[in-house]
Amino acid sequence: MQVVTIKDEELLSKFGKLALTKSRKQEMPLTVVAHNNTQACLFGIKSLHNLVSKMLQVECLALVDTITLQPKSTGKAKVKLDSSNEWLDVHLPTMSVKISDFSSPTPAESNPYPPIDKATLERIYELEFNLSNKAESNPIPSLTPLAQSLLQYLQRTGRTSAVIQEIQPNFKVKGQRFSSEELKRLFNELVENSLAVWLDANTIKIASNQTDGQNGQE
Repeated sequence: MQVVTIKDEELLSKFGKLALTKSRKQEMPLTVVAHNNTQACLFGIKSLHNLVSKMLQVECLALVDTITLQPKSTGKAKVKLDSSNEWLDVHLPTMSVKISDFSSPTPAESNPYPPIDKATLERIYELEFNLSNKAESNPIPSLTPLAQSLLQYLQRTGRTSAVIQEIQPNFKVKGQRFSSEELKRLFNELVENSLAVWLDANTIKIASNQTDGQNGQE
């Protein structure tokens, strides 16, 4: 990890003010690690004492080794909750080794899932291929509600074909009747969904699987 030291105090101050104010509004809080919670340690900012005092703060309590004179983790800390002035005692995991390597994990660590063997890949492909073929051989028509009502009417009356002039006086939905042009559009919707075929400009033949399915249900 490369450590960059920024000596521009004005730049640090501006960054600190934006980080401590704007980040709270955007719900993207900033984590600051410092030796103290004084303004001098926090980017050298000024006039934000009230904001800093209300921030969530964690003070890790270390113990200085009498031999090495290096701080050691005690597993103890104090926490001051957001907008509170009370410090609470908490316990943290202890550290036996100082963290000095902040580099990114290796590809093996970042991808804990083992590679898939060839046999498993072939089985997955086979399942997907079979499911795809099944879906294509049994298409589910996507009809508008009116076209669906027309199809149900034709099935219910046991028709194998339908002529616009014959259907028009009897077919209605919620009391609504349809003009010849409207019925022709509904007929064409059935044809486009492979549920019927045109015999002439005003007549369609219902697909056999549709009438067979209705007869089987009855």
